[in-house]
Amino acid sequence: QNNDEYGNVDILWVVDNSGSMANEQASLATNFNTFIDRFLDQDINFKMGIVTTDARDGFAGVPVSNSLQLLTYAQAQDDENAFITNYMNMIQVGISGSGYEKGLYTSKKFFENYAGSWLREDAYLAVIYVSDEEDQSVDTADSYVSYLQGLKSNSHKVKAHVIVDVDGAQSNGSTTGSVRYKAVANATGGTIHEITSNFGTALDHIAEQNVTLSQSFSLTQHPVENSIEVFINGVESFDWSYDNQLNAITFDSNNVPESGANIQVRYQKE
Repeated sequence: QNNDEYGNVDILWVVDNSGSMANEQASLATNFNTFIDRFLDQDINFKMGIVTTDARDGFAGVPVSNSLQLLTYAQAQDDENAFITNYMNMIQVGISGSGYEKGLYTSKKFFENYAGSWLREDAYLAVIYVSDEEDQSVDTADSYVSYLQGLKSNSHKVKAHVIVDVDGAQSNGSTTGSVRYKAVANATGGTIHEITSNFGTALDHIAEQNVTLSQSFSLTQHPVENSIEVFINGVESFDWSYDNQLNAITFDSNNVPESGANIQVRYQKE
């Protein structure tokens, strides 16, 4: 099995734009360097989009400004300062959105409209939900998990991360808590962070997991484990391990292949 699309990750930010979120949006902006530095340091080929939790007609799943074009690895390589400035401006999505936050629904609407043109087949997918209130989408949390995982042939390539009101302690709105968001994160093996805690730490943890995943090589079949052989640009490598849950080859942190490397994995399928 070969892969010429190694080191790719597609990221969708879903940001609450109701009246209580100004400070949190500002924290996303000011702590972004912590997040993106991990991707740039490892030459991860990423692309990002931003939507809000506003599910009203004309707003649901609509990308913020030109985020799909401007928040890309190519843009960061071309002008890193402009890229970071664009993110800081775009992620502050305002506080005039609906008070009925439906982040799970709006993320689904985004993919219904843009998955065909925006998602890359071999990339990992990360959806990051940021809200200080509970999701109020109509369908069950499980149904949104199934939808997101169905976007990939390997469901383990989808992770939902949440920065939310973990303990239901916030009183900014009428729907405290985050049971539904946490359920989606848990079901996809993503991470859960308290919205009142340090955003730098939360974003660093989210970035770390996504960089690690994007540097994994997914297999199309389940292998007989002791039959696996790995070649990088034609040279056999031994600096890896097999992750049974991901059905993927993960490389040692000090010996990660460069983005765009030709990786060949030979194995006997079960």
